[in-house]
Amino acid sequence: MDFLGAKRTVLIVDDDKTFRRLARELLQETCAPIQILEAEDGLKGITMIHNQKFDLMLLDLNMPKADGKTVMRAIYELRENQRPSNVLVISGRFESEKTVPSSSGIFSFMGKPFNSEALVSYVQNCFNKTNAPVKPRGVIDVKMVNPFIESTLKVLDINAGITAEKKNLYIRKDDVLKGDVTALLPLQGALIKGSMALSFEQPVFLSLVNAMLGENYTEINEENSSCIGELCNQIFGLAKTQLNEMGHKLVHTLPTIITGREHKISHFVKGDTIVIEFATKIGDFFIETVFTDIHT
Repeated sequence: MDFLGAKRTVLIVDDDKTFRRLARELLQETCAPIQILEAEDGLKGITMIHNQKFDLMLLDLNMPKADGKTVMRAIYELRENQRPSNVLVISGRFESEKTVPSSSGIFSFMGKPFNSEALVSYVQNCFNKTNAPVKPRGVIDVKMVNPFIESTLKVLDINAGITAEKKNLYIRKDDVLKGDVTALLPLQGALIKGSMALSFEQPVFLSLVNAMLGENYTEINEENSSCIGELCNQIFGLAKTQLNEMGHKLVHTLPTIITGREHKISHFVKGDTIVIEFATKIGDFFIETVFTDIHT
């Protein structure tokens, strides 16, 4: 979408690196031409708004050094022609944050978890200025990915002594997985629903299975592929504690297992598929999560 050919400037102020990356990729794809700068804490964000005027700021409330409220006060103290044209304040406590300064008319509020379509709609309306900015409704918190990352690394280490490093994180655009065997686990909570997928390239999976079962398999077959379901259950079991602490009490049903090179899967809900790619010495594996509001 071309906003009259003008390159808009956006500042993302959030201490969550995953959120910054996903927001950047989402806006670059849907709201070009656009220039995006980032600040990992409120203090850096304050410095940046004193040096440059932005068309839009995405502002988290809970950050180190200077929180979102402090940044909002700093914005409010700027001259009107220096302030960001629009500020979207993002918080898990949306309703309780309406008391912060908002008389300049530039502040809007979005809850965490958040909905990517609502975010894009808000940004496009801000840039087009043909309609009043919409108020996004909250759905997905990208921090929900972190418990799955941590628990996966623990499960691989415990079961087979396999160490891995995070290689890439992106939003998948199609329904094709790069792995050779995948377990798809449906997840359900009181407010959100979704699914998690765990997918391995054959060398990594066989190394895991052989270590777990004391066998010497050389290919994926019906007998050993069921092990990925057990791995998926172990990973969710470890992640569940952290998810509960975040307020997401999820339950799951039996996983679906799919095999074959670059097979296709369909998650149980529609939404952004967040993919975390890991590298090991013998190959790669992937974690995917998709969540949406229970009412959608």
